[in-house]
Amino acid sequence: MSCEYRIDSLRRLVITTASGNVSLEEIAAHQRRLENDPEFSPAFDQLLDCRSATNINVTAEDAREIAERKLFSRSSKRALVASIPVVFGIGRMLQAYNELSPNGSVPAVFYDMKVALQWLKRTELSSLLAA
Repeated sequence: MSCEYRIDSLRRLVITTASGNVSLEEIAAHQRRLENDPEFSPAFDQLLDCRSATNINVTAEDAREIAERKLFSRSSKRALVASIPVVFGIGRMLQAYNELSPNGSVPAVFYDMKVALQWLKRTELSSLLAA
């Protein structure tokens, strides 16, 4: 029931954590807060740690609208890490819409945090974000 973030300006990375049953309203509020944060840059990459999320309550239309919102740049890499199939599946749906969007970034969905950090080229964070 939460969607929080922290910005690591030095690493040019936004780390978002989602837990519980995440709603569309929470996602939209998160995006607005991030967009208005003076430390945020659209050129940053993003790690979405959804390992504690039990569901992401979005419809296919909601997922399309989320993906079409221009928040990160087209070259930003964004990794979502899930621990359960329902969240992984929603992540894949978001990934597909993001890839089709003219505003999309470079998305990927993972079950393994270590693999996600390798894909983001942020392996130094492995010990901080261990399961």
